[in-house]
Amino acid sequence: MFKNIPMRHLIPLLLLSSALVFVIFFYAVSLPAAKKQAERHSQQQTRAVLQVQHGRFADLLLLQENSQLNKEIYYVSTDPNTYRVLILDETNTVKYSSRSRYIGKNINDLGLPVQEDLIEQASKERRILLGQPSANSPYIAGYAALQFTRDNKDYRWRLIIIRDYKRITDAILEIATYPSEMLATFLLLVSVTAIIVLRSHLERRTLPLLQTASRISRGEKNVRTAIEGTDEFADIAASLDQMASRIDAQRLELENAKLNAEKANAAKNYFLHHMSHEIQTPLTALLGFIDLIKETGLNTEASLYLRTMETSASTLSDLINDLLETSRLEAGTVTPVPQAFCLNTNIQSLLDTLLPRARDKGLSLKITCSDDEPIWLDSDPRIFRQILVNLIGNAIQYTEKGTINISIEPVAVADDETDLTITVSDTGIGISEKDIPRIFNRFFRSNAPNVRRQKGAGIGLTTCMSFAKLINGSLDVESTLGVGSSFTFRVLVPSSIPEREYDFSALSMQQQESLLILLVEHTPVSQLLLKSILEKTGHRVETCRTAEAAIQFMKRRLIYPHLEQASLVLMDLHMPEVDGFRAAEEIRGLDSRYERTPIIATSTQNDQVMRDKVAAEEFDGFIAKPIDRRILAEEIFRVTRQLGAKKDVVSEELRDSEPIAEPAQSVN
Repeated sequence: MFKNIPMRHLIPLLLLSSALVFVIFFYAVSLPAAKKQAERHSQQQTRAVLQVQHGRFADLLLLQENSQLNKEIYYVSTDPNTYRVLILDETNTVKYSSRSRYIGKNINDLGLPVQEDLIEQASKERRILLGQPSANSPYIAGYAALQFTRDNKDYRWRLIIIRDYKRITDAILEIATYPSEMLATFLLLVSVTAIIVLRSHLERRTLPLLQTASRISRGEKNVRTAIEGTDEFADIAASLDQMASRIDAQRLELENAKLNAEKANAAKNYFLHHMSHEIQTPLTALLGFIDLIKETGLNTEASLYLRTMETSASTLSDLINDLLETSRLEAGTVTPVPQAFCLNTNIQSLLDTLLPRARDKGLSLKITCSDDEPIWLDSDPRIFRQILVNLIGNAIQYTEKGTINISIEPVAVADDETDLTITVSDTGIGISEKDIPRIFNRFFRSNAPNVRRQKGAGIGLTTCMSFAKLINGSLDVESTLGVGSSFTFRVLVPSSIPEREYDFSALSMQQQESLLILLVEHTPVSQLLLKSILEKTGHRVETCRTAEAAIQFMKRRLIYPHLEQASLVLMDLHMPEVDGFRAAEEIRGLDSRYERTPIIATSTQNDQVMRDKVAAEEFDGFIAKPIDRRILAEEIFRVTRQLGAKKDVVSEELRDSEPIAEPAQSVN
């Protein structure tokens, strides 16, 4: 309580508190005790009066000396402390009183401070009783029995004397208060005098100490106190001077160490900058040649060696990039360079490098965006790319099976600002609860065996956090061990005006998940071309050359629900016998669940008439031939994104159906 109070205030405060404690003690203890004594004294006087008068009044009543009785009552009431004198009969009716207007009235109707139960008790027990004074009343009532026999008749009357003890209390309090007030005043005067003297002395001795300590805390050099003497303050001053001397020596050592560290850091940055370039140049060439070799016909053993080389080279490249970026962040040489860029294009370019790694592990990448329009920002695209490359790369590295979800949520908070949230979620090994607070520490890696098996230096997330803070963003993580992790990057970034007309193909070129697509194309060359394009983007393709074969394919999925349902149908409109319009209608009519299956039409006729006809029929999209890979990917992304929820419902319904054994024959 007192640890933060200066000593020059504490000692005077204690003296003043002592005086105040005495005053409080007087008013809290002495005064109530004096008041209690006054009550006891008044009760004693009331009892004495009753003892003297009740026998006298009984005799006068027996002799029927009414005149003398009234004189006695008057005599008793002349006492300034006597408030009322009353004589009651058995029915509590006033027979005699110091106030004539009370005579003939019931005691309960007079509003006097009496207690009826004590009246009856005193009459019954034939003894004197005293009532207890209340907190709000200065009166004490005494009760006595008046018993006499007259004309062979017993009378049991009652005597009540009410006394006012306020005057006695005031007199006692006045006697007790005067010396106490004088003593309290004296103590207050002594305390005030001691406060003035002690404060002056303490300030004179402590102020130089405080000033010296303040100068030392501000970093001033060669600061010393100027206090002399043999008291405690002089000892404190000597200790403070010794501490100041040691601080000066340590400061000099730290300044020299800082200078040497800055020189070493500059040399390190120079080395990393030049060596990273020298290492990355041949490494980039190595990765390029590996990609070219993959397109050639290699045997199984050579393909295994090539994949191992590619994984090691990619890991080394990522490590060098992380080290370089960390070094630049530490040196403070990374400065955001705002420029207009499209986030969709940014994500497309980084996915070009990450999708092969995901496919090699059998993972699906799923991107969801709350806005179909391209997202144009005015910030540094390099920072966004670095953050997302690390987050998505980690998700791929620590996920063995399942899906990696990338959620993009842009919210326009003003005409020129966007509140952007990007969440990367995986179904990987997860992070333990005790490791989450340390996950962004440099070089931190969990001791879990499934983490130690993975390659890495533990600086990727540190770099992400540093980049996020560099653009006033935040990076948060939620994870459950054995279930997966979710990293959320949030930033308020200025919006930008699109520099050119832009469609959504930049993002849709990367298929977010592997789909089972039914390709209905009667021309073998077109069928082979479309099948190759779709498979290169990660899809699985089933082909049919006729509408009848396509209808049979879809029927089989109804008869044998354990077979995987087609996620999308790519339908040629110009087929012999049954065209694409009729085929789509037949498929929709097979089952209500197929009303939600996306169907994209393809045609060499690319005019408004055909587009309007397709829009009015059973189709969800349209692609004109010759088919452009970007447009194909864009249209697939659009319809599956819009109807994804419906597709999930169909798959769930089919999975819940009872399976039937699959026949031996196959459909085209």
